[in-house]
Amino acid sequence: MYEYHCKIVKIVDGDTVDVDIDLGFGVWLKKERVRVNGIDTPETEQLLAANHNVDAMCSFIGADSLGFLSLDGLYKAMGFPDGRDDLNPQFTDHCFTGDYPTDLKDYRDENLQEQLSLLSDNEDNN
Repeated sequence: MYEYHCKIVKIVDGDTVDVDIDLGFGVWLKKERVRVNGIDTPETEQLLAANHNVDAMCSFIGADSLGFLSLDGLYKAMGFPDGRDDLNPQFTDHCFTGDYPTDLKDYRDENLQEQLSLLSDNEDNN
């Protein structure tokens, strides 16, 4: 079994990363998208709560009622009596809030793929 070293370039989502892989002898695979084995994080379109309101979720799972812990409630349960510090969150809670420290261009910008393909076509002409 071979062992390769890699450098994480970007975290794409909960189970996917872009990495540079050192194959040895100065050979690198650059920006390879890798899905981490053993972590089964669904894509956003597969998540029930990301795509349905509470009534629709209740109907889907056959429940009479459904409740969620608030973000402040989560922080209080974790031992922070004042809840979440919005200016300096105590945990990396971006997956709950959508408040990422950097702009997720590849995730939110529908025109990015078209822009990247234009760049790729331009490189072929050089």
